[in-house]
Amino acid sequence: MLGTSKSRILWSSFCLSALLAFGKDLALKPQLHQIEDGPAIDATIDFLPGETVYMSFRVAGFESKEKDDEFQTVALEYRITVEDPEGVPAAAPQQGKFTTDLRREDKEWEPKIRREIRLPDHAIRGKYKVTLWVKDTISGEEATSLLSFPVRNRNVEGAPELTVRNFGFYRSEEDRRPLTQLIYHKGDSVFVRMDVTGYDRSGAKNAFDVEYGLKLTGPDGKPVVEQAQAAREAGEGFYPRRWLPVAFRLDLPPDPLKGPYDLTVEIRDKRSGKNLELRRNFEVE
Repeated sequence: MLGTSKSRILWSSFCLSALLAFGKDLALKPQLHQIEDGPAIDATIDFLPGETVYMSFRVAGFESKEKDDEFQTVALEYRITVEDPEGVPAAAPQQGKFTTDLRREDKEWEPKIRREIRLPDHAIRGKYKVTLWVKDTISGEEATSLLSFPVRNRNVEGAPELTVRNFGFYRSEEDRRPLTQLIYHKGDSVFVRMDVTGYDRSGAKNAFDVEYGLKLTGPDGKPVVEQAQAAREAGEGFYPRRWLPVAFRLDLPPDPLKGPYDLTVEIRDKRSGKNLELRRNFEVE
């Protein structure tokens, strides 16, 4: 539909409030909002994963069909698609029809349609593109308008195979930066954070299934903590989950031995059958 000779592509920015209608050509007047029926937003507004983007658009230049001596009928179809920075659909397409009857004197009236776009909880960072397509089913004319908005999130680089990125030891759960000196003391808890990517999600519904096991051994080589299946992340959805954030806490013994501790994390991709073993060390003084 978007490639027909009747299509007119109109580029819009955040602060767009109106588009010129050329003669009787179908014209779209789309806007994005941070809140429902709020002011149109501009390019300085970032959205976060999981937030809702509100969209509205008016249509001008449509034709009407005589219904009776008093009313004329307007009939429109529309479709809205959203893509992330890599061109991957970020939400299921929205489509609908708009039909109403107008009095003959309402020549300046323009229909306004409102829709909501909910961003995935794991939406990647970058500029998202919204494509709005409208068809006047009476005249057969079509028009398309393109909008964009930025999403702010951490950037985790993907990988062709099972990979750990951003591994770090932390002093507390609230710390934003990992430790540079990997030294703990009696009474401390060891906090670990990392991201896992490169697991299999090749199915039709972007299904994934990743399991973790961990083992912590002390300076004497004996296990301090050992969990063969510490956690498991599995699911599916319309939008692919490109990485999995992993976080856990290790409690040292009440009177820990001083010296090097060895942490082994085994990551198992249950769908592909591939495993990855990661080993890291820290000191207790």
